[in-house]
Amino acid sequence: MTSRRLWMPVLVGALLAVATAGPLGAGQVVQAVVEPRTTITRTVTIPPGAFAPGNDDIDFSNAGHALYINSGSSAAFRAPLFFEASTVTIKKITLFAWDDSESGLCVHLYRATPNTPQNMGGVCSTEASASLRKFTNSDLTYRRITGAYGPYLSLGMSDTVAGGVAFYGVRITYTYETDV
Repeated sequence: MTSRRLWMPVLVGALLAVATAGPLGAGQVVQAVVEPRTTITRTVTIPPGAFAPGNDDIDFSNAGHALYINSGSSAAFRAPLFFEASTVTIKKITLFAWDDSESGLCVHLYRATPNTPQNMGGVCSTEASASLRKFTNSDLTYRRITGAYGPYLSLGMSDTVAGGVAFYGVRITYTYETDV
């Protein structure tokens, strides 16, 4: 009985060695198998029609493809974001705007948990010009959005269309990893 108890751990250990390393004497090192993963890059464009006013007293026009203030000096609009993966990394934000004004407009990307928004970064129009232009920012404070956050965009405009400001959309470029 005593010799059986002493040999059992030795036999179990030998069986594990053969099972994990192959036949005895093969001389091969056991290695872990790595799952292949690939990084997918996607771009999503959020049109002006997705943006809702931040309060009820804004005089604005939203034609779906263009958003502008009719009167007043400033306004805020917000739009929710949805991604096809549960964890994404934001690479850049591109703003499309007409800015022939000194004041301009800005859009910021937020990630939020209940009652705690974090400004990930944004982009603003600069240098007045009577043309539709794009403005890009890839230097963000935070880049990662997981399922724990509710991402949204916040647009601030501080001039009317008569003053030379109109919003034409935002493009978000992001990546995520997937199993092959």
